[in-house]
Amino acid sequence: MTSTVNASNATAMQTFDVANLPLLQNVELRYQSLQAGIFNSHLDFSVSKSISNYLARINNAQKVINGIFTSSSKVFVKKTISTQIMGDGVMYTRITNPLGVNICPPTIKRYDCILNTLKLGATYDRLHVTAGAHDCKVLHTPDGITGLTSTQLLAAHKVRDTKVFMNGGYFANLPDMLLIQPNLAPGKDPNTDSSAVPTNGKRGYKIGPAGSCKNAVPIPPPWQADYGYLKQGEHILLACGPRLTKNDNIDFSHVRFQYYDENGWKNLLSYFQGHLTHASTANPRTAIAIEENGDIALHAVSTANRGYQRAAGVNMNEWREMVQAMSPTDNTQILNLDGAGSISMGVIKNGVITQIAKGDEQLRSLANILVVGSGNKTATPVSIAPAEITSPPTARTDNAQ
Repeated sequence: MTSTVNASNATAMQTFDVANLPLLQNVELRYQSLQAGIFNSHLDFSVSKSISNYLARINNAQKVINGIFTSSSKVFVKKTISTQIMGDGVMYTRITNPLGVNICPPTIKRYDCILNTLKLGATYDRLHVTAGAHDCKVLHTPDGITGLTSTQLLAAHKVRDTKVFMNGGYFANLPDMLLIQPNLAPGKDPNTDSSAVPTNGKRGYKIGPAGSCKNAVPIPPPWQADYGYLKQGEHILLACGPRLTKNDNIDFSHVRFQYYDENGWKNLLSYFQGHLTHASTANPRTAIAIEENGDIALHAVSTANRGYQRAAGVNMNEWREMVQAMSPTDNTQILNLDGAGSISMGVIKNGVITQIAKGDEQLRSLANILVVGSGNKTATPVSIAPAEITSPPTARTDNAQ
């Protein structure tokens, strides 16, 4: 192991051989003892050996070699797990997998899960906030406005102190999508059916309850049992889904989560605002996790650092496994949030905004954002609860339910 210190900013740079992956645990233990200040630990796992000698110990090594390397007999294989204190009580973790394969030994299960799942071009980011459940707010785009970006919402609400933020829930973002299920056979266009209600003037409306906002539409019936509320006491801050808490054990193989049916027809439910048929396909994702001790972790898998690549994302089952692996206990409450091009995750400190993860090169308009701090430990904590079921799934099922 080598260690160098840059005296200009007192930042420690540590480089470890792959075999010393357990030293990551020491980094997290050191974080737990820090109350303020800045500590960077960039862990570069580099191998400069004969590729045939090193990878001979890895399952399917020959496939990896044939798929990635052609003539060179030596290669630097680099995987990075970096952690940084972003402010008092805020820890930032980034995991990248430039090759799209995991050749690190499974020494630490949760990191191994991320490295095994990340695809080429994707990045996993986590912002962990001590006691964040006591200092969590949702900033909504006001009624009458289609949407504001995260930076516009932070400015409008005059947020300047150290906080982390992330995009919130779904909203009616396309004028040609629908609000209720039509009575159609598979393969038909629901936009032409008289039993369907088009979005019309409701573009920008939140899906499900959203604080005191009036510009909201009901959660679509097929997924009301899968959505969750982010609540403070009895006050609903926002609705989104699906819930990813381990005990929820939602079956994502069910047809209501499939974008296409078994015959290749587009699932009729995928036409509706707030649908969850995207669970079966790869997408960039975000989630909020509320830990038993009141800490909050915001999670994201994004691809915008290499251009928007939907296929480099993860399906909902993979996403659930990743977030659960990075959670301390099975009782951690987890709620999936809006993703894909809507992703906006970052930190604001003294009015300066750092965007850590984005869904696209340009920030998109959002229904709302979560803002989490570590300074207020006395306010009523937020929690995640199943959404209220207000109506049963519609009678017509076909391929859509």
